[in-house]
Amino acid sequence: MESGSGSELAISSRGVELDTNALEGVLLSPDEPNALVREGVMICPYPDCGTADRVVELDVATRTNQLEIVAPGEIAAGTGDGTYETDGYECEACSRRVSLPVGYEIVSWC
Repeated sequence: MESGSGSELAISSRGVELDTNALEGVLLSPDEPNALVREGVMICPYPDCGTADRVVELDVATRTNQLEIVAPGEIAAGTGDGTYETDGYECEACSRRVSLPVGYEIVSWC
């Protein structure tokens, strides 16, 4: 790259700080309140909602499905291997984004 070409980026010599709100490459807004936990279920933290057991994970998936001609004019698609990445969490009742409850993390998928 030639000097003065206008496409150079200035990079600070100071260390780069990691964003503590990053989740698998997706930045979560600091305005996303943590879901609450009552009687073993997650509760929407928004005062005008407060719905129980409706917090869901949002994900982004890339999947490869095999295609097979099974009859003239007919193709079957099989569910193949997929890669899923968490995009965040939301309350299904009010459709607003939330964060996991404080002190909780996902440890398995059923």
